[in-house]
Amino acid sequence: MTDAHPLALALAAQADAQINELARARGLGRDTFDTLVHKATGLLEFAGDDATGTADIIRDHRGVLRAVARLIDDPAADEIPPSNDEVYAAVLDITELDSITSALGRVGSDRLLRHLIGDDPAGDRRDRLGLSFAAVCARAGLPVEIDPGPSGEAGVVGVTLDRWPIAAAAAVPLAPGELEVESRRAGEALRRSGRPGLIVLEAGMLLDWSPINVADDATAVAIMNERLDALMIGVRDRVADAAGTDHAFGLVLHATLPALNAASRRMLFAECLRAVNLCDADDPRIHGFQTFITALGKADAG
Repeated sequence: MTDAHPLALALAAQADAQINELARARGLGRDTFDTLVHKATGLLEFAGDDATGTADIIRDHRGVLRAVARLIDDPAADEIPPSNDEVYAAVLDITELDSITSALGRVGSDRLLRHLIGDDPAGDRRDRLGLSFAAVCARAGLPVEIDPGPSGEAGVVGVTLDRWPIAAAAAVPLAPGELEVESRRAGEALRRSGRPGLIVLEAGMLLDWSPINVADDATAVAIMNERLDALMIGVRDRVADAAGTDHAFGLVLHATLPALNAASRRMLFAECLRAVNLCDADDPRIHGFQTFITALGKADAG
């Protein structure tokens, strides 16, 4: 197996785009929370009154967001102030779910509904990551399929690279010891899809999630990406060995990481995506992987 190639230069535009976005941010105000309440309500209306599972979590999140909005208007309001963790979870979850429905349209929303009312927590986690990845690809201008291949299983989506249909299978370990198990399951899912493709690994539970204290937002994003790069290099061979490279030719790591800007005292979160090839550098599939990296880089820079 060849040495890992993080392709840091190809993904540098992503970090620049995040830095520019954060520099324009003015913090979370009443308008932000009102918007998130509206988005949460839209998700629940789509799911239906009887929806359970993740829909229950969305209801809780909406209550948290409403409470914050009221307390911003009137700090003496008759509301129990939510904890920081509750607020962060509400903002991140609602933003991500709304991003999926916005990018993928009705087809993605239909599959998201199955996720919202599902009774398979592990499958739901994989499906949500798969749909989030499909949304990223759609925003990058890549054609996506929500139910590719004969299996149509949770966490598997289709992406087309220069008329080459591939699949992406999600892996969501909840602890470091689950990395090989989830990677193996994702590799098997790619085989069942009948397509070569990517393993999309949720790296949040594999990293130290404690917020980093930084002087400015640009430093925060740079450190976040360095953390993910280091993890990517460390797990690449383990993922390749567990999943096999007969179908899996690339690995994409996803994590949303927190930081505290010491100057503004503002908590910020950055969604980071990093990618590395699992196949050898002379493998014919490497061209398709580079096409994927280029598309994401252009989208992030735009």
